[in-house]
Amino acid sequence: TSSTDLSNVVPNFSAMPNANGSTVAIRGIVSTQQTINGVSEVSYSEDGVGLITMRDAFDGMYDINRVEVLRGPQGTLYGANANAGAINVITNKPDLSRTSAQGSIGFGNYQAFSTSGVLNVPISDTLGLRFAADDERHEGYVYLTTNNSRFDDQDFIGGRLHLLWKPSDSFSALLTYNTFHNGGDGDGGRAS
Repeated sequence: TSSTDLSNVVPNFSAMPNANGSTVAIRGIVSTQQTINGVSEVSYSEDGVGLITMRDAFDGMYDINRVEVLRGPQGTLYGANANAGAINVITNKPDLSRTSAQGSIGFGNYQAFSTSGVLNVPISDTLGLRFAADDERHEGYVYLTTNNSRFDDQDFIGGRLHLLWKPSDSFSALLTYNTFHNGGDGDGGRAS
């Protein structure tokens, strides 16, 4: 569900959220230049669509099928921003065989509250719709006594809509709409 969870299960991989997105290292190779003009050493894509910067990486880690982490230079397939490797997040696609729904609610300390839900609806034998949404919030974990403020908070809400048309076994078309808002102060720009 997050970049830090992925760091716990993938060897030689580290992802740390920061004020400008995520700092990702594969096999010890990392780029700390996280500006809009910065070049990442790790390529990040969702369903094969690459992100230009790591600023929005790992947002939308909900209703996913799998995460592929490729170690080592991947420039042939993923371009110049893949010197250390590539990450590809594969989301769940509409299931044309059945209607289904699922959801979860979580809460914790620091006023943490999270909800997520998925609705899968086959419109016909060849057309299906899948909607997924996620909302995660908590107040800051770190309290600064110098200015009486907190940082390391989270305020994320996102949604994804897939429309799948599969008229035959040899052809399919997928239309995706993905939106999110990532608010809050995050880590306050501290070094990670």
